[in-house]
Amino acid sequence: MHIGFYFFKKGENRFAADRLDVHNCLDVGPTVAKGGNLKNMRKVLFTACSVGLLVAGMAGLGHASETDWAIIIKAGSGGNWYGPMDSGGQTNAFASTIAGVQDDSAIRDTKDGNPPASSPGSTANSAWYRPQWMKNDGTDSTSWPWAFGSDYRTPLNNTSNLVKTWEDLIVWANPGFINGGTPNDPSDDHPDIHLFVTTQVNKLAPSSQIPDGKTVAQPIVYKLVMTQWPAGYDGPKEFLLADPADPNLPRNGSPATAKILLADIVLPAAGTEAVNPITGTGPLTATQTAGYRFNLVTPEPGSMLVLASGLTGLLGLVSRRRKA
Repeated sequence: MHIGFYFFKKGENRFAADRLDVHNCLDVGPTVAKGGNLKNMRKVLFTACSVGLLVAGMAGLGHASETDWAIIIKAGSGGNWYGPMDSGGQTNAFASTIAGVQDDSAIRDTKDGNPPASSPGSTANSAWYRPQWMKNDGTDSTSWPWAFGSDYRTPLNNTSNLVKTWEDLIVWANPGFINGGTPNDPSDDHPDIHLFVTTQVNKLAPSSQIPDGKTVAQPIVYKLVMTQWPAGYDGPKEFLLADPADPNLPRNGSPATAKILLADIVLPAAGTEAVNPITGTGPLTATQTAGYRFNLVTPEPGSMLVLASGLTGLLGLVSRRRKA
């Protein structure tokens, strides 16, 4: 008889609905012997159960639930990741405990918005597609009335959903981005768009979490999933972001507010140029005529308490079998 604990390794797909499968990680052998062996098995299960509950309790004391953080996305032609060239602004995915923040992207809450500034230059751009947020009072972008820069959501520990998604990030380029504005100057040509993804020390996206102090710290994974792309694109469709807690990631700025690079995603610029990548209203599959579209996805970690309760149940089952 052996009891195994299975944890996801770095790089594995953690996006399955079952974050921790008790049935697969517990293997109690093909047979149960009588007498001393059964007694020993009960002792082992009791010890494992106690350890699971103890670890869960200690983790709840040793880690705080995450509260306010940010993932910052900025498109450009390259250069320094913390200040890319030919960039039309940045897009923010926030998690915040501020009152009034809601997870429903159909509702513009008290913090959502920040329309990007219209840029006449040959820049690369990114924005959340949120036409339902339009105020029609002159404060929204006139060039891209559907475009917004900041989308606030509640922190992961305040939601019952396993996966939290910031949907419909549009990435495109203004006309002239690919061939540049200077004739016969190859240095002004931009065949690729760099999508730089960062966080900040003072708004650090959590890499592990104890929701409400009730569960053991589990890895939190951040992923950009491509949902639409220009004709001819045959590259990757999913991009796993780096662990924000990795001390070896590139940093820029003062220690208290430094930006941290999570990804530099290079995308072909072909098929991205448009004055407005969205034409008309309706489903994006029909109205987005240029550029890329992504979802930013992050899952909630599973609970080690599930494992502890499962071990408790096995202990009771063994006890009942012995008495029978």
